[in-house]
Parts: sequence; C-alpha cells; structure tokens
Amino acid sequence: MRPIVVAVALGALALVAVSVPDGPAAADKTRMGCDRDTEVWNATLGRCEAGSPKWKRKVVAPPPPPEPVKAAPKAKGKAKAKAKAKGKSAPGAK
Repeated sequence: MRPIVVAVALGALALVAVSVPDGPAAADKTRMGCDRDTEVWNATLGRCEAGSPKWKRKVVAPPPPPEPVKAAPKAKGKAKAKAKAKGKSAPGAK
C-alpha cells in the first residue's frame, strides 16, 4: 500500500511539473508570424517590419453628456408681453 501512495504522489508531482510553463507567455502573433500591434507584414520583402497596422482600432472617447434642457418661459410672461404690445391688460395682471 505504501509504494502505491508514493507512486501516485510522484506521478502527481510529475504532471504538475509538465503542465507549468517555464518562461513568460509567448507574444501574440498574426498568421504571418508578426507580433501584433508592433509589426506589419511586408509582402514585397516577404518578412515582418516594425510599425502598427492601418486597421488598428482606435480608442473612442465616450460621448459628452447631453446638455440640460432649459425650461420654457412661463405662459404668464408671454401673455403679459403680448397684452402690453396690444395695449390691453393681461388676465391676472395688476
């Protein structure tokens, strides 16, 4: 029984050692093997060159918040102004 426990423990350690990567993660590459966002494929030369792709998505700023709507002037003021222009007293005016 003891040799089986030791064998299972060693097997688990070996499995963990194989599954854990040794170095840093590999850089993201395009189909042609160029690094994304830093290199562009040059078909004339047949290799990657430094530069950013034309189609690279630009970060768009969020739209500004809408301006507050101004309150409409009161109807009393309009009625008074119209009545004053005609020479009559507005309803409710003193």
